[in-house]
Amino acid sequence: MATIEDIVGNVTELPGDATVHARAPWTRDSEAVVTEGGRPPDGFVYLLEVDLVRDVLTVWADWRGRPATAAEGADAVIHYAVFDAYEPIANQ
Repeated sequence: MATIEDIVGNVTELPGDATVHARAPWTRDSEAVVTEGGRPPDGFVYLLEVDLVRDVLTVWADWRGRPATAAEGADAVIHYAVFDAYEPIANQ
């Protein structure tokens, strides 16, 4: 089964109107599925819509001047899903 990191790493290949669901608690390695209008399998909860995942990755890249790796992107998506806010840039 795919993980959140796998799905984030392949998000450009997914339909924009699809939804990502994952097993909680969410980590990069949490099992995840993409659904189109259907119910998620038992044990999976709403994470974000695919279009919103793309937005999160775009903002992450804009703020940092480079695209996120799949792992960084997964962390940013989880942060957004939990806090309803983009992942801030860490103090450097």
